[in-house]
Amino acid sequence: MARIKTYAIDAQPTLEDKVIGTNVDDANLTQNYTIGDILALVPGGGSSVQSLNGLTGVLNLVGAGGISISADPNTNEITITDSGKGFLTKFDVTGNSGLTESITESQDQLTFKSNDLVIQGSNPGTFEFNLNSQGVSGSYTNADITVNDQGIITAASNGSGGGGGTPGGIDTSVQYNNGGTFDGNQFNTYVLGGAFSEHTLGGKEKAGQVTLETYGLGDAINYGNAALEHRAGNYVHLAGSTEAGAGDDYYIHFPTKQGGAQQILETDGNGQLNWIPTPTGGGSNDKFKYDAADTQAGYWSDKVTIGSGLSASVNTDVSGVKTITITAQSVNTVNSIKVGNTTESGLFEFTGSGVTMDTTTSPTTINFAGGGGGTPGGSNGQIQYNDNGAFGANVGFTFDTTYAKLTLGKSAAPTSKQGCLRIEGNGTNLGGKIELETGQGKATPEIITVMAPDGGAKQEIVLPDALPTLQSQVLAVKSINGSEIQTQWEVSSGGGGVTQIVPGTNVSISPPSGLGAVTVNSTPFQMNKVIEDKENNNQTINPGSQTVILFGKGQTTPEVTITSSGDVTFNLPGKYIVNIGVNVVNQDITTQYAAFTATLNGGPYLQTWIQQVSDTVASGWEVSFPVETTVDNVRLQLLATMSNLQGRAQAAPTGVGTMPDAPSSWIAIHKLA
Repeated sequence: MARIKTYAIDAQPTLEDKVIGTNVDDANLTQNYTIGDILALVPGGGSSVQSLNGLTGVLNLVGAGGISISADPNTNEITITDSGKGFLTKFDVTGNSGLTESITESQDQLTFKSNDLVIQGSNPGTFEFNLNSQGVSGSYTNADITVNDQGIITAASNGSGGGGGTPGGIDTSVQYNNGGTFDGNQFNTYVLGGAFSEHTLGGKEKAGQVTLETYGLGDAINYGNAALEHRAGNYVHLAGSTEAGAGDDYYIHFPTKQGGAQQILETDGNGQLNWIPTPTGGGSNDKFKYDAADTQAGYWSDKVTIGSGLSASVNTDVSGVKTITITAQSVNTVNSIKVGNTTESGLFEFTGSGVTMDTTTSPTTINFAGGGGGTPGGSNGQIQYNDNGAFGANVGFTFDTTYAKLTLGKSAAPTSKQGCLRIEGNGTNLGGKIELETGQGKATPEIITVMAPDGGAKQEIVLPDALPTLQSQVLAVKSINGSEIQTQWEVSSGGGGVTQIVPGTNVSISPPSGLGAVTVNSTPFQMNKVIEDKENNNQTINPGSQTVILFGKGQTTPEVTITSSGDVTFNLPGKYIVNIGVNVVNQDITTQYAAFTATLNGGPYLQTWIQQVSDTVASGWEVSFPVETTVDNVRLQLLATMSNLQGRAQAAPTGVGTMPDAPSSWIAIHKLA
């Protein structure tokens, strides 16, 4: 290759400028190459540049895809420009740590993805952002806002919801919802003090009231209550009554002054409570004790004398305090003990109901009321019982001395409690019993005893709700519902010599005449009427063809449906008794017959006849028969045919006072249970 002369340097080379080089395929061949072709050979392809070091002045790099990079040493700025063709979407920057951070540009936003994003210059200063406004501006009350998926508020308007608002009432008024706005008044206030948190209801014009409701059913009752905390924790709960019956609305008024020692509260009957001394009386076991100074030997035997009818014992606790227990040996006996005072006897403390001390005597006398005593519970006439160690009474347990009458239960509201007298057996072979003494009808009164059997099933026998109408009536079973047996008055059938019929068995009964026997199935049934109806209009009955007899305009019950076309449908399976009747009239005086046929689901079930004499008198025909169905919707019809001439079913007057006319046809159906 020929020697190349040194030339002047081109200060602004371009990609189109050429340089000279040797072709590696032919060492003797020299060729020209453009700068752009040489740059295309650099890793990365196109016009990419791997590294530029030591450049001075303004740097401008333009790629074939329309992306250019320029650097200005005067401003120390590097600018990457996309000519608008959309090629620039992302570039990665890899630092000395080896981590690659990404900067992505798409949809008018620039995204920096980095574990720790730091944007700063070489010297401390201010980094300015020029952000385009995409939200809304302005001031709104209770604002309703709309936020897009980028967290930008895109819409806002005045609203009606949300918190805030202006409190109502006076300062310290508790707020409440009054038609959608805050409200308060001087009768419901709250003050947080130094020692107390005080919530006040009421004032000079209105009384305060707190209502604590109770809710729940049966045993799962939650009582509204006021909870007062003990000093060491846990609470005293003040709540309403636990009784299930309806209660009274009443007030409890506390005393105006604090009570004294050993005083209790008593009501005056109108809700006002007053302090009174603890009632005296009662108690056969009473105690008094003397302090630890009285522990010298022989003190008990020398200084305390037990009166007649009493026994005593003494106990010394760990502190040396002695307790003397005085026990009455007989009831309703007033007894006393005496404590000698010839020497210093120490301090005495007396406990127990019915204990009094007379200090005017020498020696001092301590009196014990023996047995009985105390204040009865409840009202006059109410029987007393032990209610947790105190006298108890109830409005449903009373005694009337005028008639020596004991009453259990209370029918009047609000008590409304059923009385129950339970007399138990001995638990083995004897049931409970009641003894009734006869009156003056005999010289010597006799005892009539009603006693439960020693075994058997539970029974609740309910007496009839009406008086018997005949002297011959007896008490009989009307219905049985579980263990409840409802009785009624019935006329005794008598005769036959039958004393007992066991349900579910057949019994042979011999009539008094001795003319054979009758077998009776003793399975009990009860007849319950399920439907009845009638037809008042005339119904033509033709000879030689069957006419369906009608029974009214139609009605239905769960068991039976009667249509206006004469169909009688048994809706449910069961045993029924059907009673049907027709008033038949001839068209002339010719004697003829009317035939009636009852059908079930279209097949003959029962057939009978009736003879008619004249057209001036309606002859009544009636029949009762059983029907047992085993499936739903069994259809019954009554078909009628005249033997010779046309006749009709016709209503007939009864001629008895105000009794209504007999219908042309009628039906009544009972179901056996």
